[in-house]
Amino acid sequence: MPLPFFEDKDKIERGTDEEKKRQSERPPKKGFRAIWQHAFSMKVADDEFNPDDIALIERIAGEIVKRRMATPALLFLESIKPLSFFASQAMHMLRPFIVAATVGNPASYERFVLLMEKSEGMEKLIDSIETLENNRVKELRSKK
Repeated sequence: MPLPFFEDKDKIERGTDEEKKRQSERPPKKGFRAIWQHAFSMKVADDEFNPDDIALIERIAGEIVKRRMATPALLFLESIKPLSFFASQAMHMLRPFIVAATVGNPASYERFVLLMEKSEGMEKLIDSIETLENNRVKELRSKK
């Protein structure tokens, strides 16, 4: 009388059709990088800028250029670009003081802080300041 585990050994080596089918239905294994590629991504669903966001960024860039603070603002923004998320968190923390000290719109301030959380928002502000400053310099040179 053969032992039962010897009989099952042949069956296990060949595998049943059901087991083979189940193994073929499994998704392919992903590598370590593929699994963790987007683990710490800070992208959100509404990454696109709507026209109100662009208008807000343009208005802030226009105020910076109008006060002739483009160079210090660009230097500051470029230096904190890697820390844009932490800078926006500091802006969240200082919100009550800034809103109380200025007569600005709290909703637009909140939207600006949310835009600065994303690196694309910081890039858009830097590009807007550079464009407006270049236009101002060209206008001054053409008057001479």
